[in-house]
Amino acid sequence: MKVRAELHCYHCGYIAATVEGSLERPIETARLIQAPVGPGAYIQPGDRPRCGRCGGPLYLAEIELARPRHHLRANHSSPARRHTHAQEAAAHTPAA
Repeated sequence: MKVRAELHCYHCGYIAATVEGSLERPIETARLIQAPVGPGAYIQPGDRPRCGRCGGPLYLAEIELARPRHHLRANHSSPARRHTHAQEAAAHTPAA
């Protein structure tokens, strides 16, 4: 089962990174995704991650079960959008 969590700073509350991994595997094998904007997490081999903004310690927060990203992209049209296309097709059909 895939899980996702955010790395928050104890000192300033900054979200430095996101961690994605599996419940069946050790945390060391998880993928670290740096923050899209800002300094991100500061990581030294053999040391705990630190906040790139203030240097404070980070903790995992908001741990959630995650679906693989390719499933999120597969659904291109929403039900509301499909309904709109059906209405447009019906509007252009000649009446009997």
